[in-house]
Amino acid sequence: MITVGFLELSDLSAVKQLVYEYRFNFYRKFSGVQSQQKYLYCFESVKSSLVKDKVLFVKDKGVLRGICVFERLDWDSKHFGLEMARIKHFIFSEAKEILIYKRKLIEFLIKICIQEGVKHLSFKIDPEDSSGIEVLENNKFELKDTIVSYISLTREKIPHLKTLYPVCSFKPEYEKDLLLIAEKTFWFNRFYSDRNIPHDKALSFYREWVKGCFRKDMADDIFVALKKEKAVGFFTYKMDKELYTYTGIRALGRGVSVVSKYAPGAYINLLEAALRKGMCELRVDFGVFETQIWNYPVIRAYQRYGLKFVACRHTFHRSFC
Repeated sequence: MITVGFLELSDLSAVKQLVYEYRFNFYRKFSGVQSQQKYLYCFESVKSSLVKDKVLFVKDKGVLRGICVFERLDWDSKHFGLEMARIKHFIFSEAKEILIYKRKLIEFLIKICIQEGVKHLSFKIDPEDSSGIEVLENNKFELKDTIVSYISLTREKIPHLKTLYPVCSFKPEYEKDLLLIAEKTFWFNRFYSDRNIPHDKALSFYREWVKGCFRKDMADDIFVALKKEKAVGFFTYKMDKELYTYTGIRALGRGVSVVSKYAPGAYINLLEAALRKGMCELRVDFGVFETQIWNYPVIRAYQRYGLKFVACRHTFHRSFC
């Protein structure tokens, strides 16, 4: 008999086994993360979610087969004026009936969203998780974006390419110019392509995110590229505090970058500055850098600096408006 419900602390021992059997751990191809740390991060993240989020389960004859961590997005909800949430983890053990288990859990989650007034649900899923993608598409989720992830492990041999634009630290006087560039750069994003989100809110989403970076609410450091003393681009990063808390790994990433179309070569210099700061000065274990799968100029920059491709995730949206 297949049952669904809310996970309790008494189920944690079964969760540990589930995490070990999970095929699509985000860090599985990260050479800078030991196997035990990959499992530990996933388990501790689920464990902490039992306190602050909702963790749903599916069981078959009393045996735990899968879990789903459902997380509210307060900042997003405030900006868009809609109750928004995401699927943070979607973890299953391999079984012949896995498609049924995933379908049951997604249907239960949709029911919870409707009951609690959630209007928008998002989920980043591994492209290799074909059964998960099938279940999402069968339940009216729509593909909106695909993100590729690269990592840097090199500390001593970061190449120096031609300096086209000098890079400095952020100053308040650069904010106006950089916000104008951001407004023109992020018009094509996963929220703008979502017909259930007002276009004005979608266009201003990254503007507000960038303003948060300038306040250091959403970034630890900001590099600015200059052209004749005028700001033409910036690059931010933030340390992954959750990963460090659970595993002791110091990872740089989770940033945002913007470059004016009139200064396309500035990204190379910004990326190099971030790499030297993180890998050489801060001595982090690795840096994680992400972009859309279609953003070839940025991907090419990653390759020129020897970054290694490690992951790809599709972003799906489901609206309840």
